[in-house]
Amino acid sequence: MDIQATKLELIQYLLNTQKESLLLKVRELVLMESDEIVGFTAKGEPLTVLSLNTKLERAEEDYRTGRVTTDEDLAKEIENW
Repeated sequence: MDIQATKLELIQYLLNTQKESLLLKVRELVLMESDEIVGFTAKGEPLTVLSLNTKLERAEEDYRTGRVTTDEDLAKEIENW
C-alpha cells in the first residue's frame, strides 16, 4: 500500500468513527510528530505545540473546576505581603 492509499484509508476511518477517545489519541500522536518549538517560556525553555496544548487544556480544566484566583482576591493577597 502506498502512502496516498494509507492516508485515504485513515481519513475514511476517522470520518466514520464515533469514538472521541480514539480521535483524541490520533490528535495527540499527530501533535507529537509535529513537536516543533513555537515559543519559549518565561524561563527561556522551549515551548512546543504539544506542551502548549497541554498547558492550555490544564488551564481550561482549572477554569471549569473553579481553580482560579480573581483579581480582587489577588489584590487582597498582595496587600498582606
